[in-house]
Amino acid sequence: MADGTVKTYHGKKAPSNAPEMADNVLPKLVADASQLTGQTGQFYQWVAAKIGTQSTGENLGINYQDEASGALQLAFYGVSIEAQQLSVHLTCRYPIPVTEDQLLTGIKAAMLPGMTLTVKRRYPSQVTDPTLPFIQQPSAIYAADTGLDGTPVTTTGVTYARALPNIIAFGPSFPGQKGIAHKGDEWLQFSDWQMMMQIYYDSLLAVGTGT
Repeated sequence: MADGTVKTYHGKKAPSNAPEMADNVLPKLVADASQLTGQTGQFYQWVAAKIGTQSTGENLGINYQDEASGALQLAFYGVSIEAQQLSVHLTCRYPIPVTEDQLLTGIKAAMLPGMTLTVKRRYPSQVTDPTLPFIQQPSAIYAADTGLDGTPVTTTGVTYARALPNIIAFGPSFPGQKGIAHKGDEWLQFSDWQMMMQIYYDSLLAVGTGT
């Protein structure tokens, strides 16, 4: 703190593609730091007002959404200082129809004078026609084995589906599984694992027999 005291913050981690499930400590730190004076305080006041605990970018003016992709996901994952310059670090997963230029234009419009925006990493959106036979087949097998809706969905992850043409990420998921991956004590119910093995077996059998 400004008076030399040390404060500890506690929170809860969540995957970057489910930021709304986290108890992020950074907005708590930012709220305290916004009490500082000068440009430092102004910076933290801006972060608190424009980002804070939001995970869909409302106050930045980028809260896009569509039916296929869902809502934009904004994850606030860091604040740093280097060469006497403060930086805020974000990841953003945005709907397929939205362009990077649209996104960056919206963020820049919300920035304070003197701020700069740097894109460290980018992955263009990718979508495959869900009516293609090689997508319809595993979808039908999923529905038959589980009794659930097998309609394919888009994800916000960067998967192996980007590596080759005509390939999809086929990883069956089930109700109640959101937010269980990519963190400490990652887990999976044994019954879900058994069902996944059944779906994979039936899918490989269908590919092998051409049915």
